[in-house]
Amino acid sequence: MSSKIRKKNGEQEKSDEWYRLTVMREAGEAVRSMAEKVNNGFDAGQVTRAQVASWALVKQAKNLTSDDIKQIRTEYFDEIAMLDSLLRRAKQTGSLAPEIKALLQAQLEIAVPTKKSVKKNLKDTVINGDLVEDDGNRIKEDAREAGLNS
Repeated sequence: MSSKIRKKNGEQEKSDEWYRLTVMREAGEAVRSMAEKVNNGFDAGQVTRAQVASWALVKQAKNLTSDDIKQIRTEYFDEIAMLDSLLRRAKQTGSLAPEIKALLQAQLEIAVPTKKSVKKNLKDTVINGDLVEDDGNRIKEDAREAGLNS
């Protein structure tokens, strides 16, 4: 990356290779520290903070994993932005996901209609009768009568 700035009519003209980026104080301190470490004992030139930051970003972008992406998203998650996105999508489609709808209804203490559970019918191999455990004799007799061997 070139650090040259061309002069035109006495004014500085920045090269198209540069892009301005603002970082948080902690990141700025990290870049400063990295540049100092690189320049310490480097007699063949001097690396600027912008060059170190550019190098680190390009290198990190090549090695970015799905875990890194999850970590970044977790750190900068914004509930309000998420709700705005859900509302926008709901307005476009005209419907909400069932989970969101149930959550909203629960928040307003609105009774959510529940589905009735369907009872399964008994199968032919099931014994309908009293099962009395007197040393297992009654159970064995009922099974023999039903045609089941145990």
